[in-house]
Amino acid sequence: MLAASRSVKRHPPPSPAKSVSRTTKAVNYRRAGAAKVDFQGTELMQQASGEARVQNKGSRTEIDAKFLGLDEATKFGLEYLTYVLWAVSPEVAP
Repeated sequence: MLAASRSVKRHPPPSPAKSVSRTTKAVNYRRAGAAKVDFQGTELMQQASGEARVQNKGSRTEIDAKFLGLDEATKFGLEYLTYVLWAVSPEVAP
């Protein structure tokens, strides 16, 4: 009798991503005209930067954002595929 052995390569589970929290002032975009918002990296990605132009268009708001120096999102774990920019309307803000 022949026995076949196969080795199963097991990978350790990925460690959770380090959490970084910051506080920022809220910006009111209801006024007419445009507002500029600057972004800067944290200790997790110090080289990252960006800026956004937020403009009230009456019943809608336009956001034109540009970012530089962002590493691939998967740097923080294979489950992270992309970055998300959040905007909360005043109707749902606490």
